[in-house]
Amino acid sequence: MRTCLPPVPSVCLASTALAEFPDAGFGIIDSACLFSVAGSAWFEDYEGVLTRLGLSDEVHIQAERERYRFGNGGTLESRIRATVPITLGSTAMRVSFSIVPSEGLSLLLGRDFLTTLGIVLDCGKSVLRWKGTSTALVKSR
Repeated sequence: MRTCLPPVPSVCLASTALAEFPDAGFGIIDSACLFSVAGSAWFEDYEGVLTRLGLSDEVHIQAERERYRFGNGGTLESRIRATVPITLGSTAMRVSFSIVPSEGLSLLLGRDFLTTLGIVLDCGKSVLRWKGTSTALVKSR
């Protein structure tokens, strides 16, 4: 079973500290993806951001063996699973995801993330609803 929410230290990555890392604070919601997954290059970049913010001790790695199939028909195998701090709106939490060898894949937040948190997507209004709050969705680049 995959979980996303062990306790997180009192940090808020959505502060002005992330202004110098404009893309590092975003994941892509992918409701077609059963489990959250990121490319190795994205993870290395985000790990660097966390290190610069003094949060490298909050990155936890474990071995795994999981195969992912993507919309283009290709498959990639993960041998590493990471749990890292993130924020959703202004709430700090942890997210767990597999890491696959890829230079171009961002963090895809799959159904494991969405269902664990009870997130509701309103695509018509471009908002994510969670815990009685709404957070505007932004288009990926």
